[in-house]
Amino acid sequence: MRQEKSAYARIKRQLKGLKGAVKLLKKALSDRESFKAILLKITLIKESENLKPNGLFLKKKKIKKSHIKLSV
Repeated sequence: MRQEKSAYARIKRQLKGLKGAVKLLKKALSDRESFKAILLKITLIKESENLKPNGLFLKKKKIKKSHIKLSV
């Protein structure tokens, strides 16, 4: 239980901007599977937020009328 509480405290610090996430985590602490699912969702949200400022989106570049090249 102590390990789960420390994980909860760490995630709580990281998620100041996400509304309702802390409330969901409190409920999930009693159920390990939902806790894992919420952690996965939070990780995916964080990774997608990290991609936005770096500009790592695919951009279409037209080479010719019939050809489209994707670049990073």
